[in-house]
Amino acid sequence: MGAPRCDRETRCQLLAFRPSRSLHLTWSPSRQSRSNTVAATKQRAGQLRALRWAQGSLCAGCGEHVPSGSRLKRYHPAYPTFDHVTTRSRGGGRTLENGLLKHQRCNQQRANRAPTGCDLIWLEFVTARLSMRPKSFKPTFKGGVRNAL
Repeated sequence: MGAPRCDRETRCQLLAFRPSRSLHLTWSPSRQSRSNTVAATKQRAGQLRALRWAQGSLCAGCGEHVPSGSRLKRYHPAYPTFDHVTTRSRGGGRTLENGLLKHQRCNQQRANRAPTGCDLIWLEFVTARLSMRPKSFKPTFKGGVRNAL
């Protein structure tokens, strides 16, 4: 049995049903899907870290400094976000070859529009820079061996 589906008719029936005691209907995902969510979150954080390194902590939209996401609330206008150059609705994926680091406001400003020439120039720069990136952003590995650039 898959995830529960909710259509408008079922939702309306649930809203019309008012039990005498409060009834909490909750659905929690399986343990496996929760672990997939954690893995995806770690992957997204790694992508933002790589883009921050490749772009030198500059926003691809306005050219200003992009502060660390841990210092800002999630919906702050300067919060760092992953901008899809080819939007997901047009077949673009969440890969480093299709992404740029932008402020939340700059990303929302562009919305679902086609990439501008500036976005494409930034993408070429970031792609070239990522091809030279180190294996790890940490200065040393666990064994004490220096990380080779």
